[in-house]
Amino acid sequence: MIFEKFCNYIKQEEMISPGEKIIAALSGGIDSMVMLHLLLRFQEDKGGTLVIAHLNHGLRAEESDRDEKFVKKTALHLGLDCHCRRINLTNPRKTLPGNLQAAGREERYAFFNAMAETVKGDKIALGHNADDQAETVLMRIIRGSGISGMGGIPPVREKIIRPMLCLTRKEIAAYASKEGILYVEDSSNLSKKYLRNQIRHELMPLLKSYNPNIKGELNMLSQISRDVSSYLDGNAAEAFQKIKIEPGEEVLFLDLAQFNLLPAALKGKVVSLACHELSGASGGLYSRHILQVNVLAGRGKSASSIDLPGGIKVFIEYGKLAFSLNEGEEISSFSFPLNLEGETALSQLGLTFTSERVSAIEEKDRDDKNVIYLDMERITAPLIVRNFRNGDRIKIKGMEGRKKLKNLYIDEKVPVRFRKKIPLIAAGDEILWVVGLRHGGNAIADCRSKDILKVSKN
Repeated sequence: MIFEKFCNYIKQEEMISPGEKIIAALSGGIDSMVMLHLLLRFQEDKGGTLVIAHLNHGLRAEESDRDEKFVKKTALHLGLDCHCRRINLTNPRKTLPGNLQAAGREERYAFFNAMAETVKGDKIALGHNADDQAETVLMRIIRGSGISGMGGIPPVREKIIRPMLCLTRKEIAAYASKEGILYVEDSSNLSKKYLRNQIRHELMPLLKSYNPNIKGELNMLSQISRDVSSYLDGNAAEAFQKIKIEPGEEVLFLDLAQFNLLPAALKGKVVSLACHELSGASGGLYSRHILQVNVLAGRGKSASSIDLPGGIKVFIEYGKLAFSLNEGEEISSFSFPLNLEGETALSQLGLTFTSERVSAIEEKDRDDKNVIYLDMERITAPLIVRNFRNGDRIKIKGMEGRKKLKNLYIDEKVPVRFRKKIPLIAAGDEILWVVGLRHGGNAIADCRSKDILKVSKN
């Protein structure tokens, strides 16, 4: 009965094709040893090759070494190739994010994938069971996951397959007893310091008193969530491409109005797609994060922003919903003299200004916002290069008084994050040039000027 259920699940999820090489990831525990036994029976019928993989994390001292020896002995007894690797996670490297469990999981998958490349394995079989699935769904609900998170552990993801997800711990234990399958016990499964174990030993028994079939219901919820999520993924991908607009500098933009018109069920997935395209990862997003983005987008106010996991900042910018990795990095204030003969390097922005005395204004430069001609006879204060300060104003030709530079930036739709990155040429308090944007002040050279300084941005 158990074997038939196992085979039917493999067929249902299209996990294994005849003749494939399967890497069986063994810990030595009851789940993985039963999986090994079932896979051997499966391949007797379907053909193919089986290879064993074991990663020794070194977290349980002698017990970890015992597990490795047990797996090696099992492989030798069965005449199967066995690949083992030892790592030390007692002092995880700084490059490994999160706790020991997260670090161990990262190392484990890296080992299995590398091994698949080495031995040319077609699939990597892991021993997660139906109880693990129920606990995962419950844990995701507690943490505030959306519908994708409630999908739990996927049966198939790229080369990873989990053929035991159809079997409960009770079924696995009964099969191991009937077939006389040997295994080792992992003492860390009893530790209450891990959330999963708290759910397994404390919360799940309590919920079972309300619904004896709670694990089955959670597994059903997982399946329904995966089905719905899969349907939404296709629609969200299409919507994402439609509302994504021109890329910016380390910023991804979505059309704000079109985002707000999306069905609520698609917004979260579109946000996840935006984060993934920007940073290569979308993990760590929970319902509360999606709600924050939806509220931000609904208000549509510029200068508002929120922070998402992974160092991503989301903000509104002139009718666009912007996702940025480096929004928090602001350029510091700077101010230094402009060299009137030769070059002035602006290392903060990677720019250089070239100054030279000329006898006349070249016609080709009259409309060039990256060149300015100054009448030095009208300038008394030293020329300086600096960036924006609150309260800055500029005299614009044909306009009475002076215009706030902030208002000029708003009119020209210059994002707040770029305003301090625009260099200014000033003489005292008078701004003569908003580089690349506007000439101003009372010292712009004309055909009557005799002492002309040409300044070019390079």
